[in-house]
Amino acid sequence: MRLRLLHTLSLLTILLTITFKAWPGGAVPFSADYVLGFVFVTPLLGALALWALSGFVGAKQLAADRWSAAWAACLLLFVGWAWLSQGWAFMGGRRDAIAQNAALTYALAAAFSLLILCVPPPRRALTHTLLLALTVSAVAAVGQAALQRDLGWQLIGELANLDPQRAGVSVVQSGGVRLLRAYGLLPHPNILGGVLAAGAVWLLAHSADAVGRWLRISVLGATFLALCLTFSRGAWAALAVSGGVCALWLATHQHRRHLLLPLGLLCAIGVAFALAYAPFITARTTLSAEALEQRSIAERALYQQIAVEAIQSAPLQGIGAGSFAWYAAHYLARYPEYGLRGTNVHQAALLILSELGAVGFVLFGGIVTLPLMRGWQLMRRRPGDPQQLAALTGALALALTGFVDHYIVSIPQVLTLWWALLALAMQPDAGGQASAGA
Repeated sequence: MRLRLLHTLSLLTILLTITFKAWPGGAVPFSADYVLGFVFVTPLLGALALWALSGFVGAKQLAADRWSAAWAACLLLFVGWAWLSQGWAFMGGRRDAIAQNAALTYALAAAFSLLILCVPPPRRALTHTLLLALTVSAVAAVGQAALQRDLGWQLIGELANLDPQRAGVSVVQSGGVRLLRAYGLLPHPNILGGVLAAGAVWLLAHSADAVGRWLRISVLGATFLALCLTFSRGAWAALAVSGGVCALWLATHQHRRHLLLPLGLLCAIGVAFALAYAPFITARTTLSAEALEQRSIAERALYQQIAVEAIQSAPLQGIGAGSFAWYAAHYLARYPEYGLRGTNVHQAALLILSELGAVGFVLFGGIVTLPLMRGWQLMRRRPGDPQQLAALTGALALALTGFVDHYIVSIPQVLTLWWALLALAMQPDAGGQASAGA
């Protein structure tokens, strides 16, 4: 009974990572416990408490496996280093809560990923949870794109006033026409795009599974359409690479005929989308003359320049967890003509290197590479295991978005989901066969 409740809370946490919903009066910006105000953290904390009451079941097996033990060590050292960075953080003494909240966010994501590694949820229940999450996200995204406004779903986390004519709302522009990009229930289309890319490749990996195949393919089509409507170039590229790896693996392991229907559906949706939105796609994917896209590219280059300066100022220890946006704000104050506010550099590795220095960057590298290496090793041992393939390529999809964006380490929901996928990728049981009947 206790194990079943633990699985339920873990699955509910994963389900709620698709929404930025916070409890009323809960998530207070710039507070030390800002992350605790998000709805998804409530079942996460419940799962961790129940795991502790259960004597940290699975921890002994984790310690006995050198890959898992090494990964756990990287996680714990990374969290510890982020916590220590309060002592030298850029805003230290003025806004200590910034580094405290960043360290707490890392700690929660790390603890949950270790829970998933030790007590993975049952395979079928996990897939059903992701199907529900992707369906809700896709319906919200397609609805927003069709109506060109929000759906009024603020109760479950949708942003209000998604009007493409409003300043600050993310749009793609062509010939003076502003088109709202799909947000889903998350705070930016790029964030939704990354989550949908990971979800799409997860479903593609299960295309050979006969049970519930038609439902999965239908949701895959809806997920892909929603991904297209985010106009997220990074997510498109991430899906192309991770989905290509997934499809190639399936094709070379006797699953060619199972790929025909899902790939045919994705091609049909892609062609229809390209025909319907050709001018906007051109504006997003080429060196367009559109001022909006030119400004976006210039801003990204500027924040990378700021990151380089931050790294040079503190190469070993960094400027402190969560501090980059404040560092950037102080940098930009010298150039008011830019008219920009402080925000994170659009590259996850640069963000980690600037905030936590070389020490944090090395530990972060271990967090990312160890599960991918172990996952590839396990996948070669079990070439017919769809969940092993799904977890590995899903984690890869989110990792790839980090080359052009920061949200995989800066947004608590995405960080938690990503590290959970990394845990599943290196889980010898690949998703809880042993625990399914517990």
